[in-house]
Amino acid sequence: MKRALLLLARAVVGGVVAAQLAGAALFVLVVLVEAADASLPDVLRAAATRVPALWAQASAVLGLCGAALAVVRLRRQGVLLGLASLGVGPRLVLVVAGLTGAAVGGLASRVPVDAPARTGEWARGDGGWIRDGEGWPDAPGGVVRPLPRATRDPVADTLTGCAAGALGATLGLYAGAAPTLVAAALLLVTDLVARGLAERGALPTAGVGVAAAVAGAAILVLLLRAPLFPRRWG
Repeated sequence: MKRALLLLARAVVGGVVAAQLAGAALFVLVVLVEAADASLPDVLRAAATRVPALWAQASAVLGLCGAALAVVRLRRQGVLLGLASLGVGPRLVLVVAGLTGAAVGGLASRVPVDAPARTGEWARGDGGWIRDGEGWPDAPGGVVRPLPRATRDPVADTLTGCAAGALGATLGLYAGAAPTLVAAALLLVTDLVARGLAERGALPTAGVGVAAAVAGAAILVLLLRAPLFPRRWG
């Protein structure tokens, strides 16, 4: 049983990690293309500041795709049937994928939302503006203090990552590529819209967890309609 769980965890974690690395590599390529005319130090600085934030925004969707691809591969190879004979049922796949997604979400929550200002750029501070470390107060004689860098909500990111990973495993078990792509797009749009509304005060801070709720509802619908065991794809 332990060896079977280890095999399952290795396959799912490997698929999720591969998807995260592929997404990060794609974001690096996008930044390099956008900054193709800049100097090498500026290109490297742009990649170092923009890629982590881009990855954090897409980490849940990448986890969904990675879990789905990993489970589909297990289905095609007939590994799920072998795992079932050892006592590892298909529902346990959701737990492993959910825990993996939660770990990714927790890591993404550590990434700052905004990048630090570069040399020569203006940054808004408390009581005025800041440029190259010098404060320019709104009122004469005022004091300008740097604003704390915005961070993501660890609870919301962890829950979203967990729900996305479990949804990816569910889609890999009982659906195909087309539903997975639709679910990934829906989750990404829902997460971005919810975060944007929360940042503007249109939603409470807990509203950023709406993406996790949508993913959880999709999992419930799929499980209610799912067969006892997923068929093997030839």
